Amino acid sequence: MPIKNLIIEYGSRDKSYYISISKELSKLRHRSEILEFLDKNQYINLIIVNQLIKKLSSVDIGLCIELFNSLTKYDTAIYNSFISAAGKNGQFTEARKAFMDARGVNLVDIITYNSFIDAAGKNNQFDDAKEAFQEAKAKDLDDTFTYNSFIDAAGKNGRFDDARKAMMEARKKNLTNTITYATFIDIAGKHDRFDDARRAMMEAREKNLTNIVTYSTFIDIAGKNGRFDDAKKAFDEAQKKQLANEITYNNFIDAAMKNEHKADALALAEVYKFPCVDKCIEKGEIDFHYENASSIELILDYLIKKEAQTPLKIITGKGLHSKDNFSPVKEKFISYSKSQGIEFIQDKTNSGVYIINTLPKNIVLPFYSQHKKESVSANYESQCMQ
Repeated sequence: MPIKNLIIEYGSRDKSYYISISKELSKLRHRSEILEFLDKNQYINLIIVNQLIKKLSSVDIGLCIELFNSLTKYDTAIYNSFISAAGKNGQFTEARKAFMDARGVNLVDIITYNSFIDAAGKNNQFDDAKEAFQEAKAKDLDDTFTYNSFIDAAGKNGRFDDARKAMMEARKKNLTNTITYATFIDIAGKHDRFDDARRAMMEAREKNLTNIVTYSTFIDIAGKNGRFDDAKKAFDEAQKKQLANEITYNNFIDAAMKNEHKADALALAEVYKFPCVDKCIEKGEIDFHYENASSIELILDYLIKKEAQTPLKIITGKGLHSKDNFSPVKEKFISYSKSQGIEFIQDKTNSGVYIINTLPKNIVLPFYSQHKKESVSANYESQCMQ
């Protein structure tokens, strides 16, 4: 393995050498490219090691762990990067060991604590997150990101009271930013504490700590808590402030549909979504990756009404990055298509792709005879086999 052949230099060498290979490494994205880099560059230093840990965390966590454990000397940056890498990849035991080692040799800073709190929260180890949070405060190693990490960890682990207490502390210490408010608003909404979310949103407005994420998050939780008036007010504000993007629009459409305000959802879709759908129809495919259940329903209705050209490729994704590999997008596409009589078959080479005929089976247009319909259905099969 390439790791065994590495010689990590802890002394000095011509800086130009490290600058050169650092630039080379920064351009690499794939595992094979990184392995080739390691074969070519036997001599590295801790700065390059730090880069490698970050790169390998996305492509090969096993190799990342092997590299970290092969070191005989560490620095704070190395510990920080590895704790974050291990946490993101579900390797909490490794993250915890690295954190304890860093504490033992006093190679910790604010980022170390923030990274470990985040790792613990993501791996359902809230007690570890809380202990680290308390210790960071006692050592005066807390900042806005420490509070953000802990509030998020508490929310992810169903500990709303801890999140709320941390939010109150952050306010008193003036350690809040747009992320703090967006995170707390989301957590409050998910824990059926809409009044807390609403107060946080009002405070964020007063402090000018709102951005696209803040508005998108509030619109989403307002819709899910049956508070459409609040969602609409926030959406109108976001548009006025030019703080709306695709997610904001989708969240408002979802809020409107969930609260029986389909006219509002359609009015927005007519302006924002359907023109994009028309362009996708011309290309022969529509990507549903970034759609929610409500927007998928509106798009499918639109395709039927428009009598869109068929066959048409629909990309739902396989759900590999969804919780338990379950894709709500894929499920909504299938269930709603069936309810509307839309013909579809799955691509035989990709379970996240479907070929559809948007004409319901009970509708036969004059130019669309049953013979042609059968031919198109057969063509679906040939396209999927390609």
